[in-house]
Amino acid sequence: ANIHPLCNNDPAKYDDTIGFDDSTENNSYLRCYADHFSTGWLLRAGARNVLMDGCICYWWASNPGHRHTAIKSEGSFEAKVTGMRIGFRDGQAINTVLDAGAPDGRGFFADPDVHCGLLNNPADAFRAFLRDPVR
Repeated sequence: ANIHPLCNNDPAKYDDTIGFDDSTENNSYLRCYADHFSTGWLLRAGARNVLMDGCICYWWASNPGHRHTAIKSEGSFEAKVTGMRIGFRDGQAINTVLDAGAPDGRGFFADPDVHCGLLNNPADAFRAFLRDPVR
């Protein structure tokens, strides 16, 4: 609980940075914080029954032309995400809440807090998995 990796890699390698890389079953993230990675959470094909409660994904720099993705799932979206806060610096990057490898899954977002005014990826799939309105 409360793990906080911070991305400080070479800017030329930014697009390959991942805060949490998960390929396990039954993993829980409680109040974990992915700070300024290209992808906050990468849920590999084997990641099932993932619980993310009170987590934060935030970008503190613009990174024009790069992609900021809070959660990427290689296959179907299976995570249960509650109370997640997602903050983008501005609209100069491609800001995405969820990049799902398949349009289905039993995952959901409950009570998310997202800087929606800074989302600029019209294909963002997270709204299909909303249980509560975005704050």
